[in-house]
Amino acid sequence: MAALENIDGALADLHMGADRLGRLLLELELDGDRKLLDEVALAGATADRWSAVPLLAAWESHAQLTEMLERADALRGSRRRPPAELEALLDGGPERLRSALQTAEAAGAIVRAAGAAWQALTPRLAAAGGAIQDAALDALQPRYEQLSADLATDPLSVDPARLEALEQAVADLAGLREDAAARIATARTLLNSVEAAQRDGEAAHQLVLAKIANPSVPTPRRALSDLSEGLREIESLVELARWAEACDALPAWTAAATAELEQALAITAANRAPIERRTALRGLLKAYQGKARSRRALEDDEIVALFEDAQHELYTAPTDLGAATELITRYQEALR
Repeated sequence: MAALENIDGALADLHMGADRLGRLLLELELDGDRKLLDEVALAGATADRWSAVPLLAAWESHAQLTEMLERADALRGSRRRPPAELEALLDGGPERLRSALQTAEAAGAIVRAAGAAWQALTPRLAAAGGAIQDAALDALQPRYEQLSADLATDPLSVDPARLEALEQAVADLAGLREDAAARIATARTLLNSVEAAQRDGEAAHQLVLAKIANPSVPTPRRALSDLSEGLREIESLVELARWAEACDALPAWTAAATAELEQALAITAANRAPIERRTALRGLLKAYQGKARSRRALEDDEIVALFEDAQHELYTAPTDLGAATELITRYQEALR
């Protein structure tokens, strides 16, 4: 038979645990989020987790523990020696209490998680829905309704990123609706920049073909027809108030136009490079001529001949840049 102090300790532990279990269960009973979980037709992970919690069994365990503790207290009384019936009565109580407490704590964790999701996301979702309604952003209505249904029935599975994406889409569409004219004007300016850059590239290409012998330069490309058509389609979407399609199309068009502009500028620079090289060589020849004059080398027939050859190559079209570079190098070496 167990010692009296052991039995008294077990009784005290069971009383304390039963009191805690009662508080947890009462808090759950009064919790508004717990009531929602019981009232809503849950789905997904929330339904699986909530249905797996035997909350009713925890209430039954609490009732059984309360009744058992009342009998145990009566048997214990003021006796100096505990009756054998008391020890048998307490057997299994701690395990029953532990299981019920785990159930109550698990239920509380689910209720808190669901409540946190509802509290954090519901006002934001309502605001997004209001903005969709006010701005007549009909294309976003299905996403809003699906997210609302998911949040109501499966709050534990709703990723806040989905709401953030919806909020961003609302902002983008509303912004496009408010600033459509300005954004289209910006796109038109970009298209004009592409056209100007391509014209510059074509002019530079024609010049380098005429002035430089066998230049290794890229051929300008023309993409204006596709870009112009794409922008006209976006303008048509805006006119028809098809904001979602316009909002999707405009960034893609802008990216394509920007890439064309960068390529046109690079092609223009590549076609101008040989002409710029020729200009630099002309400046270098002029500098060496001044050096020759200062050294009174202009009377040297070889030096004069090298200068004239280099000058002829650089000032006669088409210029062979390789030959001109070699002639200037020889002229420089002769001056040394």
